[in-house]
Amino acid sequence: NDNDARVYPGATEITDGVDNDCDTLIDEGGNTFDDDGDGYSEAQGDCNDADRNIKPGATEICDDGRDSDCDGNQNEEGASGC
Repeated sequence: NDNDARVYPGATEITDGVDNDCDTLIDEGGNTFDDDGDGYSEAQGDCNDADRNIKPGATEICDDGRDSDCDGNQNEEGASGC
């Protein structure tokens, strides 16, 4: 976009609804973009948006040291394998 100095290849992407870095993705890396492609962004409760297996509603795995379902508890009772 030659009419916007914030938009050019290699620009820093900021959360503004614009593809600042010209890579066809809008606001990637921000809390409203689903970085790992699991259907949830950080703004939607994804507590680890770099791991597509961790998201709200995911199955909790016992003794893996992770909060797979983003409820704030790791390995809670009733988790798979507990």
